[in-house]
Amino acid sequence: MSSNKGGFWRKVAGAFVEIDEPAAPPSTADLPPNDAEETAALLAQLGGAPPTPPQAPPAAPPLPVTDIIENRPFSDIYAQAGVPTVHQTAEQLLTILDGLAAMPKEACRLAVKKMDEADDRWTIADVQLDAENKRRALQSAVDGLKARVATEEHSAIAERENADKLLTEAESAIQAQIAQLTQELTEFRAAAAEKKAAADAQLANVREVAHRESARIESELFRLSRITAFFETTPFNAPPPLPPRS
Repeated sequence: MSSNKGGFWRKVAGAFVEIDEPAAPPSTADLPPNDAEETAALLAQLGGAPPTPPQAPPAAPPLPVTDIIENRPFSDIYAQAGVPTVHQTAEQLLTILDGLAAMPKEACRLAVKKMDEADDRWTIADVQLDAENKRRALQSAVDGLKARVATEEHSAIAERENADKLLTEAESAIQAQIAQLTQELTEFRAAAAEKKAAADAQLANVREVAHRESARIESELFRLSRITAFFETTPFNAPPPLPPRS
């Protein structure tokens, strides 16, 4: 029985030593982009012609550009952080532990210890240090992403405040222009009303003066017509009376 156990541990240790590459970490599937609803306002063409309907739906707006690189290999992160290369990596030990997952925890620890004793090229402390170095590198990457988001938040706040300031200034200037134009329009309306009133008064005055003068002249015409009527043999017919003044 002891020889069989020794053969089992040698096989397990050999399997651990022969692993050359760390198991690939599970990849996260890309999330589908959110469907963005776009409202396309069609402007009426000059002359009142109806707008031409689009032949194809509008394309989605391009995503903002960012300097964050997604899906970087962990090996690149480790290399950038200066994690040293070791003979047996933390990923390799994780692969072995996954294979021994059905065994009790203490049995797994004993198996790993036997592997360590069977190969003098690595120690459990080396694997633990490798895992810790990689954890620090990954945490640093996460902290960097958080700092990048914080920087972007500050930039966005500044941009929003600047946009609000420009909007306030534009609204103030436009409202001032509207008030000035409204005052000018009121003055133009008053001037137009005065001109119309003056034109109406002028017309009424001309009509009245013309009526009086016409009556005076026609009265003189009638008076002078008496001379002609005096010498006529036919009875004198008086002219019809003048129409009443309007």
